[in-house]
Amino acid sequence: MSVDGWRAVDALLSNLGERNPKFRVVFKGDLDSFRCGTRGEHDTIRWLIESHLPLVSSKGLVKFEQVRHVENRFRKSCIL
Repeated sequence: MSVDGWRAVDALLSNLGERNPKFRVVFKGDLDSFRCGTRGEHDTIRWLIESHLPLVSSKGLVKFEQVRHVENRFRKSCIL
């Protein structure tokens, strides 16, 4: 998706959050199986998401949930 596309998604999610105080964007996954860059896995995931959804993240509408034993499609396909 282009940068403009992410900005549009961010603005729409932010608008949804303003209209519904209980609205949250939840990212669930086995965060330990994700390895990228020099930061810790959890920090890298948060940084990637927050950099694409800055409005939603700054308003506290993003929630991360650790879910163990989630199938990792990248590991399954031998990418990781």
